Amino acid sequence: AVLIGYHLVANEPRLVERLSGLAVYLGAIVLAAFLGRILSFDPWRAEIIPLMVTVMILAIAYNQDLAALTAFTLSLLLTLSSVADTGEFVVLMSVAATAIVPLSRIRSRSSLIKVGFWCGVVFFLVTYGTAVIKTQSLDLLWHDQTLLLHSLRGAGWCLASGYIVAGSLPFIEATFGIVTDISLLELSHVSHPLLQELVRRAPGTYNHSIAVATLAEH
Repeated sequence: AVLIGYHLVANEPRLVERLSGLAVYLGAIVLAAFLGRILSFDPWRAEIIPLMVTVMILAIAYNQDLAALTAFTLSLLLTLSSVADTGEFVVLMSVAATAIVPLSRIRSRSSLIKVGFWCGVVFFLVTYGTAVIKTQSLDLLWHDQTLLLHSLRGAGWCLASGYIVAGSLPFIEATFGIVTDISLLELSHVSHPLLQELVRRAPGTYNHSIAVATLAEH
């Protein structure tokens, strides 16, 4: 809590000054920790879903630094609250880092689903890796069906998290007061009513705007 507080004051002054924004951020952490604890029980073991969804939203709404710090905090909270070992923390943090790194910019909703897919791959590999390190044996790679089921289930939850964030992007924008690249691309589509009106009333202005936008993009 002290680490997050210091980071917010030092690097996110606008977030601290806006009480509504700070309340949304802190509420997201509390909700993620609560849902993660509830979903950590058998047979679900789906604590990765609130963790991934939260850090992806924070990376989109704010920045990757704040998302990474929050991911560390939530991973630690979920590990301690579920009385898991260090390997669980490594898995959670690895998946969270995999989700955060590609989200500097979002070009399409499918990119969020791809993030979920690669997080699933990382979950599967790191889960097996930590199990091998813990047991000092490679036999479980072929004979431990419980570990295989847990790894596949966790990978599926990661993919589901990507779909959740992609589908709820308009609500995320409204809640955090942001506009993502996806929304800007949707607004700039030629079928938008305002652009159609511009084409009808001022075709020269429209063509000039398209030319300038093309130059700016390149």
